[in-house]
Order: sequence, then C-alpha cells, then structure tokens
Amino acid sequence: MRAHVASTGMPLTGWDKKPTERPTAFMMMTKCAGVLVGKVGPQRQLARPLSAVQQQYRVALGVSATCFTLPTGSPRTRMAATRLSQLQKRLLRWLATDAQRPRGVVASRHQELVGARKGAKGNVSHSLRTLETRGWLVMGRSAGGKAASLRLTPEGQKWAGHVARSCD
Repeated sequence: MRAHVASTGMPLTGWDKKPTERPTAFMMMTKCAGVLVGKVGPQRQLARPLSAVQQQYRVALGVSATCFTLPTGSPRTRMAATRLSQLQKRLLRWLATDAQRPRGVVASRHQELVGARKGAKGNVSHSLRTLETRGWLVMGRSAGGKAASLRLTPEGQKWAGHVARSCD
C-alpha cells in the first residue's frame, strides 16, 4: 500500500478520515471490516457496494474489483487451491503405482501405505483425508470406522498422472 502511495503521490484515507502516506495493514483491516458477501446459489454478491475508502484500499493493494465475488477467479488462487504437499504427491504416486499391480483387488490397503511411506501415521492419515475431501481418493472403512482400503477416483488418477509427469 505504501508503494502505491509513493508511486501515485496520492495518500489514502487513514485514522479519523485524515489522509495518510503511511497506511498500515491494521488500518486496511478496519476499513474493510464491514464488507459483507452473500451467496445465493452459486453466485456471490456484495451486500452493499464498497465505499470510496474501501475502493481506495482495494486499488492500492492491486486487487481486482471481483476479489470478493469471484474468489477463485485468479490463476494464482486456482493454483493454491490445488497445491499439493510433497507427502500428498508421494501418496498419489504410490496409489497410482499400486493400482497397476495385478492382485485381483483394485483397492490398496491403508496399513500397507502407512508402512511403505516414511513419516508419522498421523501425517499420512491427514494427507489422505485431504485427498479424500478433494474427491481424488475413496477410503473404505472397517466396521470400527478405521480406514481399511484406498482407491483413486478417476479425478485422482488424473492428478496422479500430473504428479508422475512433474519434476518435483
């Protein structure tokens, strides 16, 4: 924000509606605290238009006018939404490779995967739940509710293919 003020020579509205050449993040948070977004079906919309001060800060931050109503609109946001940890990448690779082994059983065993991967069981389980939430993995559960089998969904197979072709 300060770089914007320096480059344009125009101060932002600060405390007590006075112009400032030294805006802070806290100042911005107080100015934007009243922004309300409602969701009707798949559409997001502002409850009321941004005020002139809120518009000033939005422009100073270099954020698009649709930042509140189209949160997944930028390529950077989409990339962050699908970013995978190194452990998740290894899990996808293992599941894709394991699914190709002839066994007569399509699903991998959860315990086999935990035993084959380095790292704490809790980290592996958390990463598997994240992949399941994204719809890339189906976890079969035992009668006690524990993960017993793992199977990649078609979407998960697609992502496993992307991961296998990537360099990291």
